[in-house]
Amino acid sequence: MMRRSDHLHQMQVFSAVVQQGNFAKAATLKQLPASSVSKTIGQLEKRLNVTLFRRTTRHMVLTDEGYQYLRMVQRVLRDIQVSEDRLRTGDEVRGTMHVTAPVAFSERFLSAYMPSFCKKYPELTIDFDTDRRYLDLTSHNIDVAVRTLAAGQDSPFYSVPLLPHVNFLVASPAYLNKAGTPQSIDDLARHHLLYFDWPRKMNAWQMQLGNETVQVESEAVFRTNSYKILNECALQGVGVANLPADYAIEHLRSGALVHVLPELIEHRGQRVALYHQRRRESAKTDAFLRFLEESTAQHLADVTAYLDDLRA
Repeated sequence: MMRRSDHLHQMQVFSAVVQQGNFAKAATLKQLPASSVSKTIGQLEKRLNVTLFRRTTRHMVLTDEGYQYLRMVQRVLRDIQVSEDRLRTGDEVRGTMHVTAPVAFSERFLSAYMPSFCKKYPELTIDFDTDRRYLDLTSHNIDVAVRTLAAGQDSPFYSVPLLPHVNFLVASPAYLNKAGTPQSIDDLARHHLLYFDWPRKMNAWQMQLGNETVQVESEAVFRTNSYKILNECALQGVGVANLPADYAIEHLRSGALVHVLPELIEHRGQRVALYHQRRRESAKTDAFLRFLEESTAQHLADVTAYLDDLRA
């Protein structure tokens, strides 16, 4: 009868083969003979009664059953790692923390506070990724990911709500003095429109007008995949921008930007922090989630108050 430890060994070898792409590299990683890795995978496939890999002369490709098994193996190995980390560290915030968050969110809310968080937990190593790709939490070993979930969208992970993700149409007073202030959606066609354009080319904004969804179409005079640049172009009078409340609120309050057609709002969903295990099971995860909540608390209050004022 195979021992549970043998099952774990097979999972670890399987994960290494997937990670490395072939038996030889997996053998080097695990410090095992290549023949032992091949034998282990054969025993695993026999035990599961499935084919996990399609083998060619150059490549090893996971079968559908292989992908299903990989996701289960990743969860099991991660749970083991989390449990062992918790036993070693107890309530101490230490170890390695893998985080991913959008570029704009990170620059707008986290960059100013991250140094103090790092200094508060000097024994915690942080691997912070601001890649625009939505990296898979499991396969990339990510502890916390900041994402935007659309209304009604579910996630297989635990989540903490952070901020509403809403956009407003804004322009500088100087631009509006020169070009005129739009009084209707149709008027926007005569204005210079500034688009955030990632990951796809867009020629329209999906906005909410009360309970109705309306589409605002026009040719953009400027496109960018940087909200920071979009914000600066709006401030310096290039045109009307569809700008996130993350950037717009402070400028609307100071008067540097004007809310154009304030009855139009783009509701993109809710920004949340996704994570694998319950907060109480990981001191480092709990500490980082508290950091996210504290870093966004004032903006959450400002956006909520502003939206309440619009509805009043």
